[in-house]
Amino acid sequence: MKHCLLILLFCFLLIPGGPAKAEFWEGYEYELRDDGCVILSYSGEESEISIPLSFDYYYVVEIADSAFEENKSLISVSMPSSIQRIGSRAFSGCTNLETVNISAGLTEIGEEAFNNCKSLQIFTLPANLQKIGKRAFGGCSALNYINDLSGIYPLEIGAGALDDTEWFRLQKDDFVTLSQGYALLKYNGNDYDPEFSWFLASIAEDAFKGNDSVESLHLPNYITALHAGAISGMSSLKEVYGGENLRTVSEGAFRDLPVLENVGIANADLNAENFINCPLSPYGTRYSEPYDPSASDRADEFFISDYDSELDGIIILHCLPNAGFDGEIIFPDYIRSRPVVVVGEGACQDRDDISSVVLPKYLIGIESWAFSYDENLDSVIFPKGLKWIRADAFTNSGITNYRPVLDGVDVDERAFYSSVGKK
Repeated sequence: MKHCLLILLFCFLLIPGGPAKAEFWEGYEYELRDDGCVILSYSGEESEISIPLSFDYYYVVEIADSAFEENKSLISVSMPSSIQRIGSRAFSGCTNLETVNISAGLTEIGEEAFNNCKSLQIFTLPANLQKIGKRAFGGCSALNYINDLSGIYPLEIGAGALDDTEWFRLQKDDFVTLSQGYALLKYNGNDYDPEFSWFLASIAEDAFKGNDSVESLHLPNYITALHAGAISGMSSLKEVYGGENLRTVSEGAFRDLPVLENVGIANADLNAENFINCPLSPYGTRYSEPYDPSASDRADEFFISDYDSELDGIIILHCLPNAGFDGEIIFPDYIRSRPVVVVGEGACQDRDDISSVVLPKYLIGIESWAFSYDENLDSVIFPKGLKWIRADAFTNSGITNYRPVLDGVDVDERAFYSSVGKK
């Protein structure tokens, strides 16, 4: 019998514990976890609070998502040094919150953590801080001073982290930085090739968004990681190079760069996942909008097309008779949110109603016979990113003028066979 009891006791001790149970103390709802205590919510009515260092001998290490959200009573919050993370929307909408005495051990401020805290005027970024989430201080309109003690770690900064703050509005320099100059928050300049500080270690998401001047970026060697959206939203950016110590590139680090075609970063393991909406990327691209074959598109009135999953783009299969507008075909850049990447075999051949063609800007290839025997075809505008033209693509066409010059394009020797203006 004793042996049975001992076996039962041993088995009971091996049974894993169930989910942590929420506890309550003076308005705080908290949960004890293996790594410490997490504040889940606060229902008290105090306007000035000091979050305890521990509960039940567990140090408080985190303020959970939405823990104090929309608390209109809070005016002042003090945090113990044990807190490492402030969750997403943890204090969002605390419109009367004026003072936050931050934890010295804090490493992460979540997305929208202090969003719309309209009374907050001063905030300290502690030395151990590693991440500021998207719009963490968005809408903190009175925030006019950042006491920036960070700088030990390359700081990951989400899009719009300090948007709509008085502090951000007052920043007029070309390079707006945090983390004592180690983190680029925003580039306001208009240089063709900006000259970064040599010790720049990180770039915020959307730091260049909307800039149409930058065509070349030389990444400093201090940068070891590119987080999501670090190089994004530039309509003229053609090349990125440097970053000899770059090791980590997040998904979507390069995003919304329509003419990016040269990436000279030798040490990073790059692939299409790193490039979103970058149609000319040498590593391929991934598009942010899913392809929907059932959706209607105005282009369907003029073209029969199909989606190629390997190319993640549209192939033009046939130009319908009404595709010519006064003799000119202007191909769409997109059909159902995907770029047009290939004009297919024989797609627009043997037509007498085509005099000029403007090809889509993301086109990479033209198949055989695509425009053959189009005797009235006089001019073609090719995109800069075109990679190849197959044999007989323009055989027996009337083409006499095309631009730009097809330098660097793999043009089959028969591509313009027996054309009037064969170059």
